[in-house]
Amino acid sequence: MSNGWVVAIALVAVACGNTPSTSSNDGTLPPATNRGTNIIEVSSDSELAMMLDPTPPDRVFSAGGGVVLEPGTSGRWITSTGRPRVSEIESLSAALGLAGEVVAVDDGMFGPGFQIGAPGSGSDWLQVHWLAEPWWTAGRTGDRATGDDPPDDATVDSVVGELMDALGVPERDRHVERALGGDADVAEVSVEFRPGGLPSDVRWSLTVSGAGEIVLGSGPLRPPTAAGDVRTVGLTDALIRLSRVAPIAPSADDRPLPTITDITPGLISVWDVANRRWLVPAGIVSGSGGFTTSVPVIAADDVRVVDGERDPVPVRTGPPLTIPDVPLPTETPPTTAVGATDPVAPPRTSPDVTTTTTTTTGETVPLSPP
Repeated sequence: MSNGWVVAIALVAVACGNTPSTSSNDGTLPPATNRGTNIIEVSSDSELAMMLDPTPPDRVFSAGGGVVLEPGTSGRWITSTGRPRVSEIESLSAALGLAGEVVAVDDGMFGPGFQIGAPGSGSDWLQVHWLAEPWWTAGRTGDRATGDDPPDDATVDSVVGELMDALGVPERDRHVERALGGDADVAEVSVEFRPGGLPSDVRWSLTVSGAGEIVLGSGPLRPPTAAGDVRTVGLTDALIRLSRVAPIAPSADDRPLPTITDITPGLISVWDVANRRWLVPAGIVSGSGGFTTSVPVIAADDVRVVDGERDPVPVRTGPPLTIPDVPLPTETPPTTAVGATDPVAPPRTSPDVTTTTTTTTGETVPLSPP
């Protein structure tokens, strides 16, 4: 469980400095090369800003015995928002097996972009738009080779590999998962961006035919790139951050908060006030009663909270934060008690209404060394 997190933070903290950025598949965050130059500006009404609010929450999550999250240093990534280049679109269309002229469009809904063909035209098509980030969708609506059976794994690996290579996603940073079932002659495939083996919420969705063609697809035009290293917070702050946004969940009654039973390392997207997507370190959290979500653990010093007067940005930063409607155990399990918050100083004014909470400081039970 959190053994992997401790190893991740420890290895990255040792490896930081001027070491070139690397990736591996051992679940560790790769070290980044430049420190502290990219401050993320988030809207004051975003969920990350709520998590950084200095006002103490009135209820606080607790962690089961053995749950450990050590603060340290790790990498983060950012998605490029620059205008797509025609050469990128041509490379993508070649990997998809599509042919045609690249035409500039502006359909009013998705903003400016490029396309080959058009949806509903009876022919193959590819569209690329860049409202927040360059994003593509493609499909085959004309005659397509289907095959009588779904493609085998070797065919899927070959087709997906060619496409991901064209998009600039190295093999070490991608995780391919094939859905079970579905139509008889196709395979539904999800490709997740996993730098250093860490799961993230950046994905490509593909439908591969039995004949080895991508008949439907969508995803980012470019993978996120390393943006520098950031400090992370520990278990106490992670649990308090969850507690600050718990009221947005459908749980206005006085039911106890679930006890956190597992935290594993991962990455989660946050959007800044310019609608740029950043991938930052996160804890993938699960708890009693089926509770599950993700919480950003980037240190507050690497975030600046500003008024959201520019383009609106998504408020959610992870899976829906819900407290399940199931009976929770009445017994109190062994807990890693929550103490005072780690120092945070986001540049915002505290709300007029102040709430207080009383917590008990206890002993953190570390896991056995790896």
